[in-house]
Amino acid sequence: KKIFTMATASRIEDLKVSDFENKNVLSFDRSTTIDSAVKQLFEAGVLSAPVVDSDGKISGFLDLVDVIVFTLCLSATTEDVQSIFGISPSPELVEKVKLIEASAETKESPTLGSVDLLANLSGRNPAVTIDVDEQLTTLLELLAKHHRVAVLKDGKLFNYITQSDAARLLVSSGVLVGPLTIDMLTQIPLGSKPTSITNESRVIDAFKYIAFDRVGACAVVNQSGKLIGNINPQDIRIHAENSPADLLEILCSSYEAWESAGSFPDGYLTVTKETRLDELLKQVVAEKRHHCYLVDTEGKPELAISIGDILRLLSKN
Repeated sequence: KKIFTMATASRIEDLKVSDFENKNVLSFDRSTTIDSAVKQLFEAGVLSAPVVDSDGKISGFLDLVDVIVFTLCLSATTEDVQSIFGISPSPELVEKVKLIEASAETKESPTLGSVDLLANLSGRNPAVTIDVDEQLTTLLELLAKHHRVAVLKDGKLFNYITQSDAARLLVSSGVLVGPLTIDMLTQIPLGSKPTSITNESRVIDAFKYIAFDRVGACAVVNQSGKLIGNINPQDIRIHAENSPADLLEILCSSYEAWESAGSFPDGYLTVTKETRLDELLKQVVAEKRHHCYLVDTEGKPELAISIGDILRLLSKN
């Protein structure tokens, strides 16, 4: 099955990365303090940003998942992390966290050191780059594998394209044509078994899965298994003004406590087996979401589907 008609495919293949809309890219100098960088991520409402050196060359990406990993491990020994979170971080991760802590100025001035230390702490978001003169199709293939790609011009940061940007391009450019895109979700292999917690679980349990089990979001279900909520990395922004120690205490509260406090205003997106692929992508773009859940007739989540899943499927066809 083909995604593009000959006409649209030809048009897309003629485009270069430079034809992609250029945006005002948030980036951090390697010497930017961690707390300043995290604050800017929250204020900009973005999930990640590139870190550059004094010459404008990419040294890494800072992602909210890196922030979550650091928060969960901050000021805790390996034994503490094991007992509090039910996980055992790798020795390499423990050493990285200790290095970041050691970079703090003083206890009286607890500004954490260089953001360069925190970039890709989670190990999930390597710095992937592409030249501005490359074909647009090459960029889309990279985004099928990676959450974001930095665009370089003369070796320096020029643009920063995410999977969400790619999804918007596919929807707005009208290239979603062909048999595959009008198939219902029952007819195509898409998504994976969702990771979930119950509404009585601690919020930190969801962030534990996000940080250490490499999932992009965690479904929240009631005692009968019906989907009632969703937790993703963006939710860490809700309590951004709290210190790491206070944040840990807040995260250890139950999901019900967070929900009653209005901590999850964005809700979640669901689809059914009868939803078409093109409809799914349009909904994800319209509601500015990175994940959705395929639910059965009782509202129980059967699959978690991300923009990355969709892009991977399209790139194979």
